[in-house]
Amino acid sequence: MAPTTSASGQQPANRSRTPHSTSSPKPEPEWKALQAEEINALPLKRFPGPIHVISHKDEASQVLQQVREAEILGFDTETRPAFKKGSYFPPALLQLATEAAVYLFQISQIGLIKGLRDIMADPKVLKVGVGLDYDVRELRKLARFKPASFLDVGEQAKRAGMDRVSLRTLAATFLGFRISKGAKCSNWAVSNLKKSQIKYAATDAWVSREIYLFMAGRNLIDYSMRGNSGRTAKGRKAEKRARAVSRKQPRRPK
Repeated sequence: MAPTTSASGQQPANRSRTPHSTSSPKPEPEWKALQAEEINALPLKRFPGPIHVISHKDEASQVLQQVREAEILGFDTETRPAFKKGSYFPPALLQLATEAAVYLFQISQIGLIKGLRDIMADPKVLKVGVGLDYDVRELRKLARFKPASFLDVGEQAKRAGMDRVSLRTLAATFLGFRISKGAKCSNWAVSNLKKSQIKYAATDAWVSREIYLFMAGRNLIDYSMRGNSGRTAKGRKAEKRARAVSRKQPRRPK
């Protein structure tokens, strides 16, 4: 069988080192994270689609129903960095990526409104990302909600044999491109985000979803690790669709 390629059309740097196993939930291959110099040699990629920045509650109400119809959402948050000991800032931005667009909710301006809490508590909408336990814990300090159907692709990658599971490393290893982290330590609580911040935040949410699709199509996801109370019919449909989408990625000829 020809080796598979990444979402960017490049061949992933890793090949299976373990024989195929039919036992569930162990994944088929074992992967090794790329090193920093290998990552830096890869092409830089940013989210190429439409980005919507929501800074007013009226805007949020208009788009949240549409966002909630998505079966799989890339999920991330951004927080103003604290450079002084003892300083603390709450999450300022919540990013949700659908198949077609990325939505940046400035929760420092609009708060963690009910529509966002409803999405995070909806077991029918799968939210995927890296470091989700921390993100959810910090968001629950802003408002009460019962989180459901969160899946951390970093924890899933550890099962596949990876010892480093940052978003940048996962994108490089699985998708064959690098993402910029230059805006990470910028002030996310400002009312007017810079273009570099908007691109950075959108890319993180988008690439989280792309990593999930890649992993789901290669039997690298253990859905028993999904943080919800059960797998709904819509949830099972989303999982099958994710596998189908990922398998459509181009393959190199023999």
